[in-house]
Amino acid sequence: MRTRHNGAVRYRLDDFGIDLSTRTITGPGGPVHVEPQVYDVTVYLLEHRDRAVSKIELMEAIWGDQFISESALTSRIKSARAALDDNGRDQRMIRTVHGFGYQFVATAQPVGASDDTGIERRATRTSLPRFADPLRGRSAELAEITALIDRHPLVTLVGTGGTGKTRLAVEVVSAASAPGRPAVFVDLAASRDADALPLAVAAAVGIETGDRPDVLAAVGEYLAAVPHTLIVDNCEHVLEAAAAAISELLSASEHSRILATSREPLGVAGERLYRLGPLGTVDPSAAAADVHAVEQSPAAQLFVDRARLADDEWQLDAATAQRIAELCRALDGLPLAIELAAGRVSAFGLDDLIGVLDRRLDVLGDRSSVREHRHRTLRATVEWSYDLLDEPERRLF
Repeated sequence: MRTRHNGAVRYRLDDFGIDLSTRTITGPGGPVHVEPQVYDVTVYLLEHRDRAVSKIELMEAIWGDQFISESALTSRIKSARAALDDNGRDQRMIRTVHGFGYQFVATAQPVGASDDTGIERRATRTSLPRFADPLRGRSAELAEITALIDRHPLVTLVGTGGTGKTRLAVEVVSAASAPGRPAVFVDLAASRDADALPLAVAAAVGIETGDRPDVLAAVGEYLAAVPHTLIVDNCEHVLEAAAAAISELLSASEHSRILATSREPLGVAGERLYRLGPLGTVDPSAAAADVHAVEQSPAAQLFVDRARLADDEWQLDAATAQRIAELCRALDGLPLAIELAAGRVSAFGLDDLIGVLDRRLDVLGDRSSVREHRHRTLRATVEWSYDLLDEPERRLF
């Protein structure tokens, strides 16, 4: 089999180089002789280094329908390690994921890797959502949660819908993930039953569990070998299952970290809660006399930033400070509501927008096609919460 590659021609691995166009490995002393199948195994693991590769997948990729024993695969792995000055004890290059397969764990720098755009691709072990807009008004929370996740294996951000739990979690992990510990995002928003949860975790981490009946156990074994930082988002949809899964994963991998978001605590042993409230606002009666106080208000900072995205000539000044304070207070400092309102200010004007908000919640509908469906309106966020309630809770609501 000739191993296919994904655009990269050569890779640098510390003192080693792998050239996919010539199928050669070069070490400090020059070319390293390897058998073709050993080379293919090495390159397949290298090009799928963002995840653990199961033994079954590896055997099918290299040998196809040809029968090969597991001991033969083990022999090729041993030879691949030897070619890269690695061994089964140190596992600096190729790590064994016990009961599952193998993962290439050395840092690999593509050389001459490009796609049709000519842009060089960089290897990455992190898979987190990206946001076009900067985070505003949460600097204190960002520092506090970063300190917590550094000390505790499980931190849960608890708050109502629209407080920005997901965004804040991503910012924390993006800034605080330890070197060599991949960070991934597990979104449970679409998980409506417990059975879907282990598959969601496995897919986010990037492993294929094959025919193994206990998917979560396979993920735990993988995390034990390759510790991760996981954001487990929207746990309230499957609260009991999420709590059980997180507890099992942390028991399996003592060096992994989990930052969960939920509208209520998980109740897992060792869980450290961080209750996320709304953004700070300013008393509108004092805002007219103190424009600086409005400028320093986290809620107003967010509003001004997002309003300028809609209209780059929009300004906060003595004429608008009190109305901005009134708007942010009327929206209870809720980040989602403030962002949506800021997107409407150029169309309505501050005075009319405040008046409309008193009468109609739907004015905060977001018509942008790029936002997630559940966040298109503030009403949708409330309905999303309502759907999670049982019948007695709905009657009380």
